[in-house]
Amino acid sequence: MQTISEEVVASISQKMTNLPLDEVPGVIQRMEKEQPMILAFLMAIDDEVFNQDERGLLLHLGASICEIMRQGAPRPKRVSEKRMDEFIERTDKMLEYFLEEPPENFEDSVRLIYQNHNQVNVLRYAVEALFELDDDEESSEVRDEMKGLLFMHLKTVVEALDQ
Repeated sequence: MQTISEEVVASISQKMTNLPLDEVPGVIQRMEKEQPMILAFLMAIDDEVFNQDERGLLLHLGASICEIMRQGAPRPKRVSEKRMDEFIERTDKMLEYFLEEPPENFEDSVRLIYQNHNQVNVLRYAVEALFELDDDEESSEVRDEMKGLLFMHLKTVVEALDQ
């Protein structure tokens, strides 16, 4: 897949941010039809790890990423269960590595991940969306220590779709 441009990422992310509530079910239905494994992955995230706000953010950003990636050329193929499992396993291995890293190195490690990635603009969107929460949403219960794990799940979605 070709790299999604910054302009497309900005346009679709703005559209998703301003999406009226009555249109959200349509986006989820499209995900269910086009990318059922991605939706299942996002919905299956353990609620013992993430709180409700974090799960909601993961689903929102995951849906936004799906909408962004739909604009790619060629359009993403349906992700198979086998392919999804491969990316989940890769992410799990990367998470093990990050758990050994000092917390102060996390941002540098994330930057290294996405700087040379084919979908650098989509990953940058995910990082910015997660870390801008500090400024925007005082009522949000998204914990700082969960942002890295949220990013890794979103990275899994991007990579599964980037065919």
